[in-house]
Amino acid sequence: MKKNLNLLCLLLEQHRKKLIVMRNTVLILLISAFQVFATGSYAQTKTISLAMNDATIREVLYAIQNQSEFYFLYNSELIDVAKKVDITIEEEKVDAVLARLFDKKEVDFLVKDRYIVLTPVIIINLPSNDATNGYPVSEQISNYKQIVQAATDMKVPVFITTPQPRNLSEH
Repeated sequence: MKKNLNLLCLLLEQHRKKLIVMRNTVLILLISAFQVFATGSYAQTKTISLAMNDATIREVLYAIQNQSEFYFLYNSELIDVAKKVDITIEEEKVDAVLARLFDKKEVDFLVKDRYIVLTPVIIINLPSNDATNGYPVSEQISNYKQIVQAATDMKVPVFITTPQPRNLSEH
């Protein structure tokens, strides 16, 4: 037993420098890996500064693209990018800029690293024209379900509103 222990000590003594180098290498790799995880994504860290008056939303989005590495994906037939806006922003994150640029009831956005997807929001007003045109309630509900299902499949938010809230507990 004592012989094995002496042999082990002799081996450790001969390879001591190699073991120290290996330990230090592992430590450096671990510190580097933790540093990578500690930094935020591009979308969380990049800030934007803009000062634009009477500009279209398309021009604002183009200015953001030129000032950053973001790319916008949207359908100009579904989102009104010709709308004129005045916007002055100083060192704000892109999600805050988009929140100021778009009304959440009209356009929703998803920021995924350097890509930003703009999607329309569907608002259903109750009662609809179906009710005033005399369609049965069962057909109206079927229409609403189809709209909601199609929107859900395309990951488009749906809001249902009514012009006159009423107290349903009286009926």
